[in-house]
Amino acid sequence: MNYELDNIITDFLANNRENFIKDLQKLIRIDSTFADDKSGKPYGAGNAKAIDFMMDLCKDAGLECRNIDYYCMDATHGEGKEVIASLSHLDIVPVGDGWIHNPLGGEVEGDIIYGRGVNDDKGPLLASLYALKALLSNNTNFNRKIRLIFGCDEERGMSDMKYYLEKCQAPDYAFSPDAYFPTVHAEKTIIGGTYKTNIKKPSIVQQIFGGTTRNVVPSSATAIVSRIGSFHNDPNIVVEDKDGMYKITATGLPAHASTPEQGKNALVILFKYLKRVLPKGDPYKLIAEKFFSAFQFTDGSKLKIDCYDKATGALTINLGVVQGNKDAFEAVFDCRHPVTLDDELTHKKLTNAIKGFKLANCEVSKGLYWPTDHPLIKTLQNVYKDITGDKTLPKTMGGGTYARALPCAVAFGPVFPDSKPKGAHMAEENASIDELLKAARIYAHSFYELANME
Repeated sequence: MNYELDNIITDFLANNRENFIKDLQKLIRIDSTFADDKSGKPYGAGNAKAIDFMMDLCKDAGLECRNIDYYCMDATHGEGKEVIASLSHLDIVPVGDGWIHNPLGGEVEGDIIYGRGVNDDKGPLLASLYALKALLSNNTNFNRKIRLIFGCDEERGMSDMKYYLEKCQAPDYAFSPDAYFPTVHAEKTIIGGTYKTNIKKPSIVQQIFGGTTRNVVPSSATAIVSRIGSFHNDPNIVVEDKDGMYKITATGLPAHASTPEQGKNALVILFKYLKRVLPKGDPYKLIAEKFFSAFQFTDGSKLKIDCYDKATGALTINLGVVQGNKDAFEAVFDCRHPVTLDDELTHKKLTNAIKGFKLANCEVSKGLYWPTDHPLIKTLQNVYKDITGDKTLPKTMGGGTYARALPCAVAFGPVFPDSKPKGAHMAEENASIDELLKAARIYAHSFYELANME
């Protein structure tokens, strides 16, 4: 490690701690959830506002900035034909329920800052900017360009990166600060789709709904019924009489869809209840029976798609969003598939897995796998080990990051092995300011080493 450079980096980050916090609070206070709000911007006015904010910050840092039609932006320093990049996202998942702190407030308590996106991915995004600013404070020279890329559609499928690659040069090496330390050298393939059917017979169910997005385990689900045959005690169910209708609400525990076993799916809880209380012959009773059976376990075994590989582990599946009324029903799922196994076979099985339901809008995001001796991974691993002393080997993960959207990229940080859960996609999402600045220190050295790698 270059200790003289490290002193410059650590001094800069220490002296700019308060500026980092203020910038992060401003960014958290921008609601950058996707919106089809007729603003003329591809992902809504909130994401456009976030890009405008980051454009100003990066210009103030002396970087050459490009707004790529509000799909994304980049900010570049240096010369050279090859490009080193960090790739982060400004968009956030919906806030959801269960917050104690203001989810768009950026409240600070001691070393902890709270807010939707602070961990996924606004805090790490700013850490990458401050890492580059630390290097520039010393007029450090590089043999390659260093580029920060900030997108706005990571949570919904990464259409922004497809657009970016149509307009701009892909970086030669990149990392995405949107996962864990040390390096994540493999990510599962992600399969998402929607089961649909029409309701052809009368039902006492007037409406059913739950979930916010497919990659979050839903914490709440509701059914509105005109009558109810019998009541059953369930600690996770509340039944209320609302103007002659019954409102049945199930409460679960949210989690990220890459680890659905860590949550309790409110939709599954609701279906379990409905299959008991709805009258025989009601079409929604049959739906409840089928979907409780299919999704009661998160390993896909009831859908006959369970599988495992050594690289990324076992398949998982999450029932993320449900909407239904007297005419139609649809359910959206998210499946994390072992990267080395045949996802086309799993897709085929899913097509016919639930009798009477059509599989629509099925999307496959191919995972990534790099050998641990790849130059990108070796360089990042060495930087991480030199700064932390931790010799943990490269990891794999079920989550999908921007790394899979580029030709040669991996996820890298910001969560350290001994950190507590940060609540990505959950209520009370938070981050340690000290750890974000420590990540910035690692990213600064990573930029330097990658930009000067032989």
